[in-house]
Amino acid sequence: MNKRKTKRYLKENCLEIVWKSGGQESTGVAVNLSRKGVDICCQIPPKIGSEISITFQFEDQKKRFAFETVKGKVKWTKKLGLVHTGVEFLSELNQKKHPLISAQIERAQAEEE
Repeated sequence: MNKRKTKRYLKENCLEIVWKSGGQESTGVAVNLSRKGVDICCQIPPKIGSEISITFQFEDQKKRFAFETVKGKVKWTKKLGLVHTGVEFLSELNQKKHPLISAQIERAQAEEE
């Protein structure tokens, strides 16, 4: 039984990310995304309970890059090959503040229907 309150997306089309927390910084990929949180896969995990800033990287059709940053709190980590880290956003994503991430979620929702 799945206890998640919000549906997660991005299981196949991962987004590259850079996370920063407490002077530490690393790269990874977002492998699971919702309006309330994200599962990031990285080699060096941030500490559970720490506040984190995650910058998502998007590439358009002309190979130009755009970035959106979201703040969250690290809720859990699991080692599954690389380390997966569950982050709950400090505030729910919305179209106005995070149009690129919101569009990514909407595309994934449409593909599942």
